[in-house]
Amino acid sequence: MERTTDRAEYASNTLALLLTVAVMTLFAVTRTAVLALTAARPVTNADLNLRIETAPPPAPSPPMQLPAPRLAPIAPRIPLPQPLLPTEPDRDVPEDAAVVATAAPPPPPSPSDGAARMELESAYAAALRADIDRRTVLPDSPEYRLRHPTGEVRVRFTVLREGASKVVTLVRSSGSALLDQAALGIVAAGHYLPMPAKAFPGESEHVFVVTIEFRGRR
Repeated sequence: MERTTDRAEYASNTLALLLTVAVMTLFAVTRTAVLALTAARPVTNADLNLRIETAPPPAPSPPMQLPAPRLAPIAPRIPLPQPLLPTEPDRDVPEDAAVVATAAPPPPPSPSDGAARMELESAYAAALRADIDRRTVLPDSPEYRLRHPTGEVRVRFTVLREGASKVVTLVRSSGSALLDQAALGIVAAGHYLPMPAKAFPGESEHVFVVTIEFRGRR
């Protein structure tokens, strides 16, 4: 009795296993056919709409920042010169009106005038030299009597047109401070004649150079 029961149970299990394999085989075949049909079927508008609707919306792009326009400087407007208007109406010039001639420039100086001016200036310089020579004396001091220095002193000085002297400077020393100071004092103390009007034209003062000699007593 037990052997019959075992055979029935074995047959039932075998049948169940066969049914399970058949169902799985049918499911696999059906799935393969469905996938093949889906791949061969063209995509419809419904499928496109579905994909578009389900796709995430794109992130909004930031607004483009345009560079601020650079304004060129506006050049100032230069007013145009206005034509000059006559202050009085033009008048007809009568035929008998006197004609005023414009002054002609002065003629250039002739060579004779230049020679006369140079001669006048030379005479004035000679007068200055004579005045200085007349007042040139040897220093009267114990130091001079002790050493008896000699030499020449060259002095530059400026004379104004009225005859006053200024800016007396030493150009060349004699080697003796005593004689140099004596020569500067002689030139600075001079009261010279005024310059002639035609001498040194256009100058309010003139520079002269003089050499004073100290030879000693004999």
